[in-house]
Amino acid sequence: MPAVAQPARTLPDSLIYYWHQVYFAEMANDPDAIIAGYERVLELSATLPPSLKQWYRGTAFFGIAKANSLIGDRAATKELLDSALHEHFWNFDMIRNVPTFSVVLGKSFVDSLCTSWRERVVAQARTWPAQDPIILKPTKMIRGKKYPLIIALHGGGGSYEAFSYRLGDLPDSLNAIVAFLPGILRLSETSNAWGMNMEQCVPYVDLLVSHILADPAIDSSDVTMMGYSQGSQVSYAYALAHPERVRRVVAFAGFANSILPSEHLETQLQSMAKHKVRIVAISGDRDYSEFINTTKAFREKAKKAGVRFSYTIEPGLPHGIPEHATTYIGNLWRKEHY
Repeated sequence: MPAVAQPARTLPDSLIYYWHQVYFAEMANDPDAIIAGYERVLELSATLPPSLKQWYRGTAFFGIAKANSLIGDRAATKELLDSALHEHFWNFDMIRNVPTFSVVLGKSFVDSLCTSWRERVVAQARTWPAQDPIILKPTKMIRGKKYPLIIALHGGGGSYEAFSYRLGDLPDSLNAIVAFLPGILRLSETSNAWGMNMEQCVPYVDLLVSHILADPAIDSSDVTMMGYSQGSQVSYAYALAHPERVRRVVAFAGFANSILPSEHLETQLQSMAKHKVRIVAISGDRDYSEFINTTKAFREKAKKAGVRFSYTIEPGLPHGIPEHATTYIGNLWRKEHY
């Protein structure tokens, strides 16, 4: 699979702000604030490239539909959910798992709607364009110099293109090459997930990483796996399977549900310690308790095996990356990159 360098890209600060704020509104189950936040996202994403605009619109319409289902507005819920589907929000498992959709619209209606749309999606999937890794490089590179590599893995139901825009300042900020990989599970033209099957995810990521490392400008001894949510779990799994390739893992809003039951975990952690792989995990104190608890359990097992594992709980942060991500990651980089 080819990996072609892309021009730098960023998102408007105002879009990042409202995207971040809507997390808090959702955690608080505040329908008015959810709707207001997502309506601003719809406005602010209007000038983005078409594929990116569609991903934000689909996600925003889905969020507004959920908010209307909280207040029992059947007509609005149905209309906004339909809008989300027409904007290619095709995460049918997520739609089915919203309990208020079944309460307001009826479970049979939701199931029928998802089944009908899934049939259309399956028919269209063969026409979707291929997804190659997005490679962002520093603006001013020195010939012959080797640069650290960051492998960035988005969250479930996310857009790796949107993730590359969210973190588009990192190459120049860190003087590093950043590769954004599409999740192994394809939900639409622009949306992907990783799922919970690490035995499938790890070989898939390794194949892409092998291609990326062929670039002579990359320092193969300085590779960081950086994930968000589902991408964090895949980052853990990859580093456990290939500690010889990874120098550190940076995990935002991660969890270790599929990692902890592994019968090979203790042996893998020992190998990780031998290769001196470091793990830095960051969660918000407003994140899901299961995610925080599994991360803590993973940290304890890792530390017992001799792995350097730091875990920070950020006050006021929900399930997300800190709003000023470039600054936050830059501070981590200067602390950990030596």
